[in-house]
Amino acid sequence: MFITLLLATSTLSATCEVRCDSIANKMVLEQLEKLVIQQDNEINTGKFEEAKKTIKEILSLKPGKTITVMMLNNYASVCEKLKDYDEALLSYSAALTQDEGNSGIRNNRALFFVKIGKIDDAILDYSYLVTQHPDNEVYKYKRAMLYIAKEQYANAEIDLMSILDKNEKSMKAQEGLALVYTLTGRYDDAEHIYDILIEKLPKEAGLYEGKARIYLLTGKTGFALRDVQKAISMSVSPSPSMYLLRAEIFKAMGDKKSAQKDLQTAHSMGVE
Repeated sequence: MFITLLLATSTLSATCEVRCDSIANKMVLEQLEKLVIQQDNEINTGKFEEAKKTIKEILSLKPGKTITVMMLNNYASVCEKLKDYDEALLSYSAALTQDEGNSGIRNNRALFFVKIGKIDDAILDYSYLVTQHPDNEVYKYKRAMLYIAKEQYANAEIDLMSILDKNEKSMKAQEGLALVYTLTGRYDDAEHIYDILIEKLPKEAGLYEGKARIYLLTGKTGFALRDVQKAISMSVSPSPSMYLLRAEIFKAMGDKKSAQKDLQTAHSMGVE
């Protein structure tokens, strides 16, 4: 994620190493302000190659720490857009070397690690964030989802229960716990949670997707198809996971043609 123009320009004069007690230094500051605005415009208009060059020019002028960190984050985000993943990682890490406690940039790097498949590294970043912000539900939830991706279900359950201990009404944590229960074979517990959530949020498509998964795993393919159909029909933009789940259900029912059609739909949405 990019750091916005407003934040960058508002801190520029306060953090710049150059002093404004001479005409030359005032010119440098004016140039920095101009370049900061320019890179923001280039990013907003999708001119990412140009933005890379502009940010490099900003960094060459040696602004203060705050602006440097912001520009390193923006540079990493631009590289991410251009799929220069090695350069993106170097820039995110350089920013965190200068400002280790910057939660926004560490979260950005964690999301980037997920994008390139480095789940263990993402977990480490979220673990740092959880340590620094122990009451932050978002960081715990994100770490829990990564634990699930790594099939570390006990760790995921600990994070989700920790959220619910302080906020028993957290829908995300409840839904996450239902998923953990589903994946660990505690189907009755999972279904109980989904039933409670559906009663509160009857139009939440993801909940029906969750129940459909339970029914598939317990051999109740008719109920599974009913609920995944409901999830898809409720969604403005059905997710690839819904089509993949329905493909599994069709396959279990012996309907290979419908299963293949749903697989093709999921693949057209970017799922390999």
